Amino acid sequence: MAVDEINQRQRIKNILQDAEVQFRVQENIRRGQEDVKVTIGRASELFHLKASKLRELDDLLMPGRGRSKDTGGGQRQYSLAELNKLAIISELLNHEKIPVGEIPPDIDEIWDSVSLSSEALHEASESSNNKVHVEPTIDQRVERANEEAFWRYFTAQALKLSLNLICEDIPDVVAGIILPLNRKTNASSTLNPEYIDQLGECLIGWRDQHGSFVTFYTPAPHFDFHTDFRIRGLRAEEETEPQDKTFVVLERNAMQLHLSIPVVEAIRRLLAPIYEDAHEKKAYYERGMKDATYPAIPSVGTTVPDTMLTEFANMAVRLGGKTGSGKDRWKFCVLLMPNNPLLSLQLRSLVVQAQSQRSPHDVGKTLVSPDTTFLSLSLRAFQGIRVLYRSQISEKDEAIAYRDKEGPIQSAIAIPIAKNDGLPIAVLYLVSEEQAAFDTEYQRVLRLVSLIIGELLEDSHALSQIEERVSDVVEQPQVVNKILGAFSSENNFMSDVAAILHDIKEKGYSSEEVAASFISIDVDDLSKQTNKYGDQVLVNLSKVLGNRLEGQIGLLFDKQKGCKLYHIFADRFYLLINGVSLEKVRESAE
Repeated sequence: MAVDEINQRQRIKNILQDAEVQFRVQENIRRGQEDVKVTIGRASELFHLKASKLRELDDLLMPGRGRSKDTGGGQRQYSLAELNKLAIISELLNHEKIPVGEIPPDIDEIWDSVSLSSEALHEASESSNNKVHVEPTIDQRVERANEEAFWRYFTAQALKLSLNLICEDIPDVVAGIILPLNRKTNASSTLNPEYIDQLGECLIGWRDQHGSFVTFYTPAPHFDFHTDFRIRGLRAEEETEPQDKTFVVLERNAMQLHLSIPVVEAIRRLLAPIYEDAHEKKAYYERGMKDATYPAIPSVGTTVPDTMLTEFANMAVRLGGKTGSGKDRWKFCVLLMPNNPLLSLQLRSLVVQAQSQRSPHDVGKTLVSPDTTFLSLSLRAFQGIRVLYRSQISEKDEAIAYRDKEGPIQSAIAIPIAKNDGLPIAVLYLVSEEQAAFDTEYQRVLRLVSLIIGELLEDSHALSQIEERVSDVVEQPQVVNKILGAFSSENNFMSDVAAILHDIKEKGYSSEEVAASFISIDVDDLSKQTNKYGDQVLVNLSKVLGNRLEGQIGLLFDKQKGCKLYHIFADRFYLLINGVSLEKVRESAE
């Protein structure tokens, strides 16, 4: 047995020896034994685990023996031995945050070796206020503190971004967003402010007329003067009824809201994890929700994963939801950052700084470099300051830098994370084993998450102001830099070329009947100018070059017949001239 495995078993054994843990496990066992038949649905309620997680635990519950028999209705039914084992596993997953892969198959035998009798456990309880109480270890305290820091930060930022989206057209009013934590709370179109306390426990994001924002928990919200406000459910203008129990508070004399479906759907996706984990994470909120400072992000290249960034990578995958089979829609997520920010954008390599659970890469070691024949998707997104999306990855697509490591992926997306000045500081890279897994609705919520990560990266000691209008993210989720967003992108180029090829195939044109020309254009020695004058020069000169090219194109070619300019990355432009042969293009260019 490996040393790491021995240490992990000893850690789990120490956890299970804690009196409070034993109380909870025995209570779980008791509840499971009360039901004659426990299906997967009932087990989900008893042990607070999702059905997809329970299916994932099948091999751990009964290793080598296959699944238990289904009931007559087709649902999974658990044996008494499985329920007892599940009671132990749920404690390790829900309270101790032990990953499934670190729980040994013989966890029930470890439990039997340390569990106390009811009498002994009662005696331990009697003296728990004295000397028997076992304090968490330093490692446990640090782990819980890091998790709490992430959830408090993510929740505050998610509520802030949501309220900014809601109040985009009425920026100078007092407004709030309310997330009721009571599972019995129903969605409603309106709510009388006088009876707001009936919502019970709530998370509230609140903004004053000057834009200051605060997030807090309250067991029962109420107003000094309830007549000053009106409350409505979160819904789009096209919806007749709200789809969830989120409420929006506005000053009584504020303008009516006119929210679009994309805005409301993006908010719902962003807030969904907060609702899902509300009861499990409630203790974090009860101790006081507020905007706070957090430890600095480690320097790029360190091999020790940063907890906050790792949690964001896991959250990004979680926001993709599940497939019909219960698997994560997205396989993994990595955050890449430049290893030398003093170099120009074109010369910077990107290093994996954080990653989600299923990522095959190495933090601080996996690197994508510009010194290659074909730039990786993440590096192209970083240099081009654009979201790059491959809805279907071919076997010959060289933009996937680590194809052997990443396995049989079918789609991928690279999302630049920009500073307030629009220049990139990192890239979020996600892949999926399904085709077309990152549609526009998912791009919106990933861009919102990228804004939160960007703010954390830019200033980890204080929350800075997000200058870009978040509504632009919803309306144009692939535009990261507004200056370069005026030009068509690499995504547009690939779509247009595919459309031309499809048209040729459908209509059966011969090579003599078809003419389409492609020209690649870049700027000589732009890297030297960028090193001398800074990265903003690259953006500005690219804008000037693009405008000049469009002017020349208008004089030389008929834009109505399919002449189009694309900004690809850095100083690289492509020109597509449909219906004109390359010889004629050369004559016109001369």
